Amino acid sequence: MSDIQGIGIDIPGEAEKVKPRGFVNACMEWLAVLLLGVTTLLVLGNALSRYVLNMPLPWTEELVINMLVWLGAAGMVIATMRGALISCDILTGPLPPRAARMLMIGCTLFSIGVMAIFSWLTWQYLMVFGKDLTPVLRIPKGWVIGGLLFTTVGVTIALAANLRRR
Repeated sequence: MSDIQGIGIDIPGEAEKVKPRGFVNACMEWLAVLLLGVTTLLVLGNALSRYVLNMPLPWTEELVINMLVWLGAAGMVIATMRGALISCDILTGPLPPRAARMLMIGCTLFSIGVMAIFSWLTWQYLMVFGKDLTPVLRIPKGWVIGGLLFTTVGVTIALAANLRRR
């Protein structure tokens, strides 16, 4: 860890940053790039249509909202895979390395349990409301709820994989 201008804020050094390699990571990154690119084109297309041609495209707003759920899901899973989620080092900083590692493992196990419960609850929600239709495009809301399920399951798996690497 390096100290920022002597004020006691630690940031990870280059050696401590984790960038997973492999097929899953590449797929997740390309999914995020694709979603962000399509979302940007839809928003710009709607703005152009609305303000230049005076013909708004209402379906783009609903599609963008749905895609943002999936973009957030991809980003959350990528951040978890990289070990880049927000954490509080105030507890682990003063501890000896072994105790800090044990606390980190305990927190990760707790997080895996919480995310597993969220996955189960999201699955139940999907089973109840997944067939409801969106107002404009009339697509099943299960497509959007699926993004939430993808997040919870993906984060659970990424946390377990990170725990295995430690």
